[in-house]
Amino acid sequence: MEIPVNLPYRPLDTGKSEIRLLKFPANDSDNFELTVSLDDNPEYAALSYLWGNPQDQETVFVQGHEVQLMGRIFSSALVVYSWVGPKDYTLAFEALTTLARLLRHNVRDRTDDQLLFDSVTFQLGWLQQDRHLCDPQDQPESPYRGNPWQAIASLASEKYWKRVWVFQEATLARRLLLLSSGDMKLGWEEVQLVTESFGDLALEMFNEDQSKPDFISSQAWEFIEDFYQWNYFDQIVRGKYLLSVPSQHRASYFSWATSSAASHLEATDPKDYIYGLLGITMLPISPDYGPEKSLAELFVEYITGWLDAMCGSNKSSTMPLSFLSVAGVGNFGPSDLPSWVPNYPGNAHLIEPHGFISGYKKELSGNPTRNPYVVKDTQSLFVWGKKMGSIDVASEEPDSNRVQDFYSFIKSFFSRHENYVSGVPSLQAICELLLGRPKIKAVTEKTVTAALYIAFLAPTFDVTDPEPTQELPWHNGWETKLYDFAFPGIDMQELGFGSTPRQDTSWWGTDDRKTVLQYLDNLLKDFNTFALESGYLGTAPLGTKSGDVLCVLEGSGLPLLLRETEEGHYVFVGTTNVLDLDVQSLLSDMGPGGQWFELR
Repeated sequence: MEIPVNLPYRPLDTGKSEIRLLKFPANDSDNFELTVSLDDNPEYAALSYLWGNPQDQETVFVQGHEVQLMGRIFSSALVVYSWVGPKDYTLAFEALTTLARLLRHNVRDRTDDQLLFDSVTFQLGWLQQDRHLCDPQDQPESPYRGNPWQAIASLASEKYWKRVWVFQEATLARRLLLLSSGDMKLGWEEVQLVTESFGDLALEMFNEDQSKPDFISSQAWEFIEDFYQWNYFDQIVRGKYLLSVPSQHRASYFSWATSSAASHLEATDPKDYIYGLLGITMLPISPDYGPEKSLAELFVEYITGWLDAMCGSNKSSTMPLSFLSVAGVGNFGPSDLPSWVPNYPGNAHLIEPHGFISGYKKELSGNPTRNPYVVKDTQSLFVWGKKMGSIDVASEEPDSNRVQDFYSFIKSFFSRHENYVSGVPSLQAICELLLGRPKIKAVTEKTVTAALYIAFLAPTFDVTDPEPTQELPWHNGWETKLYDFAFPGIDMQELGFGSTPRQDTSWWGTDDRKTVLQYLDNLLKDFNTFALESGYLGTAPLGTKSGDVLCVLEGSGLPLLLRETEEGHYVFVGTTNVLDLDVQSLLSDMGPGGQWFELR
C-alpha cells in the first residue's frame, strides 16, 4: 500500500475551542472524525491522566489558551474514568461502598446532598452493623491481609492523587468513576461521603480528645484517628466544593484562595503549581515555561496578584499572609526562591506538607498604607508589624540526641522560670507545648503522661548532660513529688492515675524506657522548641536559631519568626506556635512599636 507523501493536516481552530477526539463512524460509509468543538457540547468520556512515574514522561509545553482548554475537556465530559493502577483495590472499593451505605442509612441530618455531622453521629454505634469494619481479622493470604481500613488507606494515600494535573482533572469532572482490577467501579459520590464524614470525625477526635469505643479494635481506631495523614482524597473533595460555588457568586479573591490547594500537591515541573491549576483557578496569569522566566519570578508574580485580591476584600476567610506557612528558611533552608514566597517544591517533600494557615482571623486595619505589598525589582515583601522579642534559648535538633537536647532546654528554662507566664507550673506548660496545643487547657491524661515520661528519663539524662544547670525541683524523689509540683490541686485519681508517680511507674523497665524515648522523639522530630526572654515558650521550624525575632504582622493571624541580615532587611524563618500568646489582642493594638519589615 502506497503511503501519500503529504498527509492531510488541519490545525485546531482555537476560536471554536476544538480538541482532538476520536469519533468512530456509525457505519462503514462514514469517516472517522478526529476533531470536535467543545462549543457544540459533544457527548464523550475522558480518561484521567495515566498511571506511572511522572519522571518517565516527556515534558509537555503548554500555551495559555491550551491550559484553560484542558480544564474544559474534563469539565465537559459526561464521565471521567480514573484507573487506580495495577494494584487490586477490590477490598477498598467494597469497604468504601459499605461505609457510604451505612452512613446514608444511619445519618439522617441532611441538607440537600450534604450530610451535616454532629457529636451524636460519631458515637459510631452504627459501625457495629459491619463486624469486619470494627474488628478486621488478619488474613495473611488476602490482599492487605483482609483489612478493609488498610486497603482504603493504601488507595487514598497513593501519591498519584497528589499530582497537580490529576487533581485538576478529578476536581473538574462532572462525574468521576474509579476503576480497579476486573469489573470493579466506584463512584466518586461514595468516596466523597466517606471522606467528609470521617474527616469530621478525625477533627472531633483531635479537638475533644475522644477515647476509642470498646467495640472498635485498636487497629481500626488508629486508621480512623490518622485519617488526615493518609487520605489524599480530602483535597479533591475540597476542590469540588470550591468549584460548586456558581461563577457569578465568586469574588476575585475566591479564585486566588482556590489556588492554595497547590500546597498539598506535587508537580514534576515546579511551574505547574501555578500553571497546572489554571483550569480551576482561571487566574490572570499566562503560562511561560521558557527559561527566560525563572521560578522565583513566577512565584513573586503569583503572590503580587494574591495580595492585590486578598487585601481588597474583607469577606475572605483567608488572611493575606496565610501563604507564609508554606515558606521560610526554617522549614526548607536557603534556596533560589525569596524566603517569603510559598516553597511548593520543598513543601511537597515534607512527610506532612504544610497548608496555607490564617490563624486568628482579623480584618486589616482599614489603613491601606499598611497593607503588605511586593516590590518585584528586588523581590521584596514589605509587611507592617511589631517585634515581640528575640529567641533566648532554642533546642538545636541534633539528629541522634533530640530528646537529650530537649531535656537540656527544659532544665535551662526551669532554672529561670518556676512558673509559666500564664501562672501554671512550667512543667505543665512544657507538656502542653509538646502536645501541640496553642493554649493551656484543663489537665488531661495526655498531659500527665508526658510529664511522667520526662521525669522517668531525667536521671539518665542528668548523667550525660553536657551543660549541667540547676537541678529540677523534684530531682530527689520525683516518684513522690512530681504530681504536687506539676499539677497542684489536681485529683490524679479522676484522671486514672495513682496518688503518687511511684504507683504509676513502678512496673516500668528497660523496654518501657525505649518506648518513652521513641514517643518523645516522634513528638520532637518536626520542630524546635524555643523560649523568649519574657518567658514565653514556643515551637518553630527546625532551622530556627537563637536570636531570631518573634513578630506579629498585619495580615497574618500567626506569630512569625524573622532573621535580620547585615544589610538591614529580613529573611523569613517560619510560622510558630507560642503557648498562650494572645495574638488577637496584639494585632488589634500594636501600639507605638509598629514598623515596616522588608523580607527577601
